[in-house]
Amino acid sequence: MRIFSTNQVARLFGVDHDAVSRLFDSGRLSGYRIPGSRDRRIPHSNLVRFVRDNADALGVVGEKVLERLFRDITARVLVVSQDQFVVESLIAILPTGIFKVTTSEGGFDAGFSAKEFHPDVVVVDFSIGDIEALRICQSLRSDAEFAEVAIIGLLPHYDSATPDNVGCLDDIYRKPISFSLLAERLRLSIGAKKELV
Repeated sequence: MRIFSTNQVARLFGVDHDAVSRLFDSGRLSGYRIPGSRDRRIPHSNLVRFVRDNADALGVVGEKVLERLFRDITARVLVVSQDQFVVESLIAILPTGIFKVTTSEGGFDAGFSAKEFHPDVVVVDFSIGDIEALRICQSLRSDAEFAEVAIIGLLPHYDSATPDNVGCLDDIYRKPISFSLLAERLRLSIGAKKELV
């Protein structure tokens, strides 16, 4: 379960720390104090309940906070591939309650999807073409918004040459792909960051 400090809650709502502390101390925002400390902690579920209970007063800010809270507990994977077998196999093996997957066939669409979807991991299938795949990876790497995003490349068969400049990739899988191994890699890398495991 994700736990928030009062500073993190303040940043989510765009208010100062004291406002959140007052909500906590009044009992309107429930949580707990760390033993032996004055620090307060608010569990994810309590924060969601607070936003929903105060939806009218919070308005658009509350809607944006809820969207962010649910994005933070969902593992988001962008798959860039034109190979339906790859896309369907990966979607089929990832648990739908935890993972949300969107797809793109390449190029401009991949960049747009990344901006809209805010993925935790981007899986790029090099069957779209080495040059295009590398351009997508390098474009994501050069954007500070995607600094924390892992990029995984799906490369051709073991006997094929590795394209130059794959340093933009965090991991490489060669076809034929073990989708169970790839799914475990996604679960562990995203789960550690988002406390899903």
